[in-house]
Amino acid sequence: MLDGLLAAVPEQRITWISRLAPRLFRQVLDLCRSHQGRLNFSDALMALSCRELGIRVMMSFDGDFDDVSWLARMHDPATIAHLIQQASDM
Repeated sequence: MLDGLLAAVPEQRITWISRLAPRLFRQVLDLCRSHQGRLNFSDALMALSCRELGIRVMMSFDGDFDDVSWLARMHDPATIAHLIQQASDM
């Protein structure tokens, strides 16, 4: 499917809404492929952007991120609330 989409819409015709997306485009496709489509384009772009920006922990209820080796997913509401409280106490 990704190859068909790429053939139908060349990279040069894409309007990018993220400044990292054009540079990461091929890596995003590779990450989607390596996860057999379980990680969609948007999720792959977020994961790769986190890696680029040095972000190691993400808050998300999307379990697809659990298979991304460089990213830890926080998803428990109590833990998230605790982290927010800690940050506000600083």
